[in-house]
Amino acid sequence: MMGGKGGGNPFPPSAPAERRAVAWRNHPDMNRPIAFAGFLALAGIAPSWTCPITVSTTPAGIEVALDTLPPRATPWSSEVAPGSHGLSLRSSGWIALDTTVDCLDQPLFVELVPARTADWTDSVKKARKDSLSLARREYARRTLSQAGSDLPAALEKLGQSVKLDSGTTATLAVLPFQPIGSATPEAASVASETAVLHLSQDARWTLVERERFQSVLQEQALWGSGATTSELEIGRALEARYLLSGTVAVDGLRRLVALRLLDATTGRIVATSAARVDGPEMDAALSTALGEKLGVSGAIFRSISVPGWGQFWTDHPVRGSFWMLSSAGLAGALAWSVLDWAEKDNTSEDFKNRDATTFRDGESPESWLRRANQAIDARNNASRRNLLLGSALAGTWLLNVADAAWCGHASARATRQRYFAVSPRIEPDALGLRLSLSLGGSHP
Repeated sequence: MMGGKGGGNPFPPSAPAERRAVAWRNHPDMNRPIAFAGFLALAGIAPSWTCPITVSTTPAGIEVALDTLPPRATPWSSEVAPGSHGLSLRSSGWIALDTTVDCLDQPLFVELVPARTADWTDSVKKARKDSLSLARREYARRTLSQAGSDLPAALEKLGQSVKLDSGTTATLAVLPFQPIGSATPEAASVASETAVLHLSQDARWTLVERERFQSVLQEQALWGSGATTSELEIGRALEARYLLSGTVAVDGLRRLVALRLLDATTGRIVATSAARVDGPEMDAALSTALGEKLGVSGAIFRSISVPGWGQFWTDHPVRGSFWMLSSAGLAGALAWSVLDWAEKDNTSEDFKNRDATTFRDGESPESWLRRANQAIDARNNASRRNLLLGSALAGTWLLNVADAAWCGHASARATRQRYFAVSPRIEPDALGLRLSLSLGGSHP
């Protein structure tokens, strides 16, 4: 055992740890930093310098592990020894992430932005789609439990919920109805077409034209995403004040149509209604209505029967009034002219036959002959007038028919711009003839 000043053990084992540490620090022959750190470790005393670290993620709440410690949900803070440390992310639904951070003598803030795994994204999309489908079925079930049997009445109920100032209209976009259950897309298309057909005759609404609707759908690619907000985005893109959406379910030959009117600016559901309609009857009625609206033959036939009727039918009342009044005036003038000509013709025939009623007492032969020539001239003038009025009436009638054809063409073009399904087709199948409607003018 060594002893004496400067030799031997300056801090006997029986001395307290604090005293031993002081003796070691003051010993002239030792490497003080290394010895001090090592002695503190042996003595169980922690070093006084640490590095604060804070870990966060976007979004928060993801478990991240530091070195070999158990994972903790972010954000969290801790103090670690200076040096390099490993961070690892192994949370379900997130792509694994490993990184190394260096923590020295300054506080360290680490923010991680992990990405979702493809499996998680696909599962969420499927769950959202299933949830939306379930919500639609539940909505249809609740709404249709009190459904009426008249689709126009259901649409009228929606219209009554909108308060408008006198003489004003509201812009309305009718979204393609969605089939649920065993309903086919064709049945949903027929229902939406029928709704548009009735709404286009309601003075409260200004419908968004089909060309504008299609353009927005193609540019924005909004519909069909499965997100409820897409309806609002469509409404804002179309600059529509209200949106009408619907679902169609099938119960035998009956179609259950659930309607929902949405405020496109606030997203609030303004009103709901529903109707139970006969499927074949709806198909036939829509085929007839669209056939008349989309062709000029209906307008021509009506204007042939009654001038101006075709114009009224194609929503051109000013033109219809003009042709109706013109034709009626010419027809009245022609009728009077024919009656006047008949009277003058009888008089001229009496003069030709030298009827006794044509002679006057004391009249000279020259005076009688002059009156006879005047009667014949009057009859001839009336005949020419009949021809002129008849030609004018025939010309007016032909121009009226031509104008009705033009109005029918214009109405058909406007209808094609307004309606979603603008290609009604009658096709043979095993049961006979089948009505086929397509969205955007292309056959399904």
